[in-house]
Amino acid sequence: MSTGEGSRPGILIALEGIDQAGKRTQAQILGDRLRGLGLRTAIISFPDYSTELGKEIRAFLRGERRYGPKVRHLLYAANKWERAEELLELLGNGAFVIIDRYKASNIAYGMARGLDRGWLANLEADLPEADLTVLIDIPPEESMRRKAGARDVHEADLEFLANVRRNYLAMAEEMGWPVVDGRGSLEEVSEGVWKAASKLVPIIP
Repeated sequence: MSTGEGSRPGILIALEGIDQAGKRTQAQILGDRLRGLGLRTAIISFPDYSTELGKEIRAFLRGERRYGPKVRHLLYAANKWERAEELLELLGNGAFVIIDRYKASNIAYGMARGLDRGWLANLEADLPEADLTVLIDIPPEESMRRKAGARDVHEADLEFLANVRRNYLAMAEEMGWPVVDGRGSLEEVSEGVWKAASKLVPIIP
């Protein structure tokens, strides 16, 4: 059982997908929708570049640092642990917590770098589990179209993104995650995310 699991009153929703899938935008839309129902809502994005480890991750993604795959993914995992206490507090207080990239991200990207899935999963095993993971799926070519320049070391590699996408889709099938086609209109994608998330929303009198 993961840290903070059990009778926690909060709900944790993770939005996953490759770069430029629209996760950040959909997290904001979902958060606004939940707040409109009077529900306490928090949005967290990973990597969190505001922390000390997050700043180190940003430096790596900009090509200013050189780390091997295991060091990179240790940093990604530790970056989540930097926010773990806050996350547990939010869930303990009954908040809907929407996370733009969570546990599955480190696995999908790490496996694309040739790392062992079990090793990757163990790095974050004791973090709270997501009550719902939604995969917003786009092909890597669409990711490139949406952001042609100023891409980080992950975003610039089309073959790498294709491998990450395959890992995500395989996990979605294995775990039964809802998969939303991220190529649709903003409204279509947000409705797809809401269809999955609304099942966790309490009935509002």
